Amino acid sequence: MAWSSTEVGYQVLVTHRNALASASTEGLVSENSVCPDLILVDIPEEQEAELEIGHYLQLDSDKCESDIIFLVSRFETREKIAHCQFKTVDSVLKPINQQALIDNIEAHFKLQQLQESLTRQEKESKILFQLSENIRQSLNLEVTLQQITTEIQKFLNCDRVIINSYTENYPAFTSQAVGLAIAPIIPETYSNFLSEICGKNTNEYQQYQQGKIQIIEDINHHYLQSSAQAYLNQLEIASQLIIPICIQDVGPEQTISLASDLESNSSCSLWGWLIIHQCNLPKTWPQPEIRFLQHLVSQVAIAIRQNLFIEQLQQIDIYDPLTKVYNRRYLDQQLSLEWRRLQRIPSPVSAIICDIDYFQAYKNHYGEQGANQCLQNVAQLMCQAIRRPADFISLYSEDKLAIILPHTPVQGAQNIVAAIQVMLSQLQLPHAQSPASPFVTLSFGIATTIPNATKSPNSITEAAEQALYIAKSRGRNCSAIYNKDISQLTLQQQQELTWSKRLHDALEKNLFCLYAQCIEPLDTEDQRQHFEILLRLQEQDNVIIPPNDFLPIANRCAMMPQIDSWVIENLFSQLSAAEARNYQEYVFTINLSGASLNDDIFLDFLQTKIMEYNLDPQLFCFEITESVALDNIAKISDFIKQLKNLGCSFALDDFGTGMSSLTYLKELPVDYVKIDGSFIREINNDAIAKSMVTTINNLAQIIGLKTIAEFVENQAILETIQDLKIDYAQGFHFAKPCLLNNVIS
Repeated sequence: MAWSSTEVGYQVLVTHRNALASASTEGLVSENSVCPDLILVDIPEEQEAELEIGHYLQLDSDKCESDIIFLVSRFETREKIAHCQFKTVDSVLKPINQQALIDNIEAHFKLQQLQESLTRQEKESKILFQLSENIRQSLNLEVTLQQITTEIQKFLNCDRVIINSYTENYPAFTSQAVGLAIAPIIPETYSNFLSEICGKNTNEYQQYQQGKIQIIEDINHHYLQSSAQAYLNQLEIASQLIIPICIQDVGPEQTISLASDLESNSSCSLWGWLIIHQCNLPKTWPQPEIRFLQHLVSQVAIAIRQNLFIEQLQQIDIYDPLTKVYNRRYLDQQLSLEWRRLQRIPSPVSAIICDIDYFQAYKNHYGEQGANQCLQNVAQLMCQAIRRPADFISLYSEDKLAIILPHTPVQGAQNIVAAIQVMLSQLQLPHAQSPASPFVTLSFGIATTIPNATKSPNSITEAAEQALYIAKSRGRNCSAIYNKDISQLTLQQQQELTWSKRLHDALEKNLFCLYAQCIEPLDTEDQRQHFEILLRLQEQDNVIIPPNDFLPIANRCAMMPQIDSWVIENLFSQLSAAEARNYQEYVFTINLSGASLNDDIFLDFLQTKIMEYNLDPQLFCFEITESVALDNIAKISDFIKQLKNLGCSFALDDFGTGMSSLTYLKELPVDYVKIDGSFIREINNDAIAKSMVTTINNLAQIIGLKTIAEFVENQAILETIQDLKIDYAQGFHFAKPCLLNNVIS
């Protein structure tokens, strides 16, 4: 046998009759030869009568699947061949017309190429469909990418297929599939190699960013750096195809990676590459294969973008986007898990709840953006204070942070608090509106317990929150420990739920009643009668319940604006309905809660009611507590100014309880200062108390404010405050509270 070339460009393997001695075509294909695309069998005329087509076609299908054309002399032989269904056969009558034979051969080749193309497209479609289904059903990107590399390697019968990532916001890894007798590469080493030859600092990176494909048919005839050439030779790579994997920076449904799309889209970023190696021998990469791989890369990009999108959703689900710490949902879930774990192996767990002191005032002064930055700084600082894997920080509410410390007694929690305070003091974040310090400070509540089945997980955070309120009542910038058994919180919650229902019922059925207590002028200049309006709850059996029994619960249940509105509505109604009298001789002092003062709707309600009942605004003095005022000086000042413009006056209640309140007195446009009753009670027994009263009174006089002494219970106290030139006095020494109707009737 010998190879020769025809005039039309075909390579022909010519055999002679002695090669057909076995009376079959099996001898045409030896173990070491290449399977022909087409076999021409010239049948001698004398053998046609006894021709057995099947005998001629006993070709080893594992060795060759070639089409066969018989050259025959008889029509009968052509008929016999036409009815043969074994392999793809045809026949040509002798004498042979050269052009007709060439046309026949070309038709066979075109049909063969068409069949191969259809077969390839069918396989490609199946692969793409299966990969698309895998991507849709799988949430594991690494598994999906491994399936993709394996399918490509099988389909192309190539030596090595790699998917390698190159992105800062995703863990780098390499997925690869290799053929028989081909060694897998070391992922880390290959990733470093790719970073060197086509990383961000190389010219190739920009080309890949635009979706350009790199085709190297022969490594030895392609310009490469010597180190890269040596590394590829070490891996026995002869030919290489690199297709970039790019993903869009927007929604997952818009992910693209085809080069034709990437060239016209600037919002894509390079995620990595699909790389195919052919070892030992160079390879020409057909365009159909490249197009198929491009379409497949688009599926890879979808899988990657889907995975990134799922990760983003998971991050959103458990992280607070502002502070980058866990959110409340994660806190509840993780605390519940830790609670059950610590029930099995009893061990203490501690919770710390903290918030930024006077944060509302900070927000008003520095703006929303400044407040957000402050909260971020505090959260990051707290993260640095905890080191154990099981400890975690989360956002507890809008401006409160929580730390959960499993296997930690109360001393350990105190150490964490102390560390945070030291770090915060070193940071020195300015806080121009804080009465506690010129810098940002924190208040902490600590609770510790050993979990058991009788306690709920949220009982420890609620106990820590209760301790936080204790710390704030002590002047802030400190910590407090919840010293009671947290199981008592369950009983307290049940009681508060019962009280909440009773208070709602009282509002609906008008079970509240208004009392009044006189405030006596101690000089002769003010001839008006002053009364403080007090609230009581009257049960159906005529039992009168004092406000200290229900107002704290109402405050915790966010009912104070409703109760304050009830007081305003009923007071104004009673005054309007009373017999005609000279109200210019009266001043009614009305207590307002912090919730109402911070509610813009309540301010509108109050202004509307004054006009609706046609009452002189000078009748009313609104009383706010010092702690509420200092929490949000700017907002409270604006509230006061708007009502003072109508003619109302204001009093600052419980003055002196805040450690730094004296310096802020001049910033609040109030008319009266009510000195806290704890100082008045002890004014004749405690030199410090008397000194405080003296200081407050002197400062108020300098600013131009009137002072009121609460809890004047005897003549001795009255004489002392008169000596100090206090302006007004209120207490049982003058009168106990009585029904408002008794005052105005």
